[in-house]
Amino acid sequence: MEEIDLIFAKGYAEKRSYVSVSTSMDKLDDEQTRNELDRLHREYNARKGLPDEDGPQSDNNTLADVEQEANADAKTTQNRKVQ
Repeated sequence: MEEIDLIFAKGYAEKRSYVSVSTSMDKLDDEQTRNELDRLHREYNARKGLPDEDGPQSDNNTLADVEQEANADAKTTQNRKVQ
């Protein structure tokens, strides 16, 4: 999902077609994708004159946090089906 977010963020920031962005991008690993999203986020905030800090509605979860939460939800769902 983060790769899709990155494609749309780059397309918006660079005023380019999302298809053009996706075909021209190199394949990035998770860390590179997060770093690029963070960079684009900081640039956007700077252009808008916003503080560099995340706002109260910002999602500060890391990919590992999200995966852990998804696994826990899956186990809970599976346990309910078994009972």
